Amino acid sequence: MCRAVLRQLLAQELAIDACKVDIVYGPYGKPLLPPLAGRRVSFNVSHSDGQALVALASHEVGVDIERIRPVDDLVRLAKTAFSLTEQAALFALPGLQRLKGFFNCWTRKEAYIKATGHGLSHPLDVTLASGECARLVYVKDGPHEPTRWSMSSGEPLDGYKVAVCIKRPSR
Repeated sequence: MCRAVLRQLLAQELAIDACKVDIVYGPYGKPLLPPLAGRRVSFNVSHSDGQALVALASHEVGVDIERIRPVDDLVRLAKTAFSLTEQAALFALPGLQRLKGFFNCWTRKEAYIKATGHGLSHPLDVTLASGECARLVYVKDGPHEPTRWSMSSGEPLDGYKVAVCIKRPSR
């Protein structure tokens, strides 16, 4: 259902029939639209436990939505997926804040990775504490990346964390 809604939104944005929306895939599996008559439309989709998040933009964009739920081995997963800096910030959080911090970090990293189309192994740091401004802090081999991207996150639905990452215009 999410893909059908996405095709309808893209068709509306491009002023074409939904069956003519041609989605191709980048080298890491990121879905893309080929450039059409000088127009560039970027999009991204995420879904979790019956909810979906779709973004359309004129610049590269990535989104993630996750239902906040108990994570069986949060420590092991954080040590696998998070940088040492992110792990230290996460493990400094108490109780419920730790679970929310985990999902803040997870969705923010996913949004950036999906925006760039790189794989999960791309080393990067994001902020993760609730109340802390969502932002990209560090990207290996990309010292200017944090200034090239804007990030936002929150809980628009009770029990769900979302993050959006969009490339800033070059001018």
